[in-house]
Amino acid sequence: MTSKTIAPNPPEPEPGWITIGAKNNAVPPAHWFYLFHIVPDQPDKPFCFEESVGGGHMAGGGAIQLGLFELDDWPGDWRNHVLKAGCPWVAEIIDTRLSDNVQDLISTILARRNS
Repeated sequence: MTSKTIAPNPPEPEPGWITIGAKNNAVPPAHWFYLFHIVPDQPDKPFCFEESVGGGHMAGGGAIQLGLFELDDWPGDWRNHVLKAGCPWVAEIIDTRLSDNVQDLISTILARRNS
């Protein structure tokens, strides 16, 4: 039996994904990451929620992309996910939005991330 060394950092995002938050939520280090990404070139489903167990969503865990109006119907609890990903402020931005313009939300989230 061979053992696999698990990196202490979150996995690299897919091309075109912008990582907003990534946080390890388990012991040992690097075992269970929660990640939240923006996928700006897919405006119908720009919000990506990923769990990585030991190296990436393909290695273990999974990822789902959702649109703005799919968030509350997702049984994965998107607010808890962004909390675990270390960016709870994303939920505040989405919940207090002044409009349903997805591009405005993406811009606001990216501006906050980059501030």
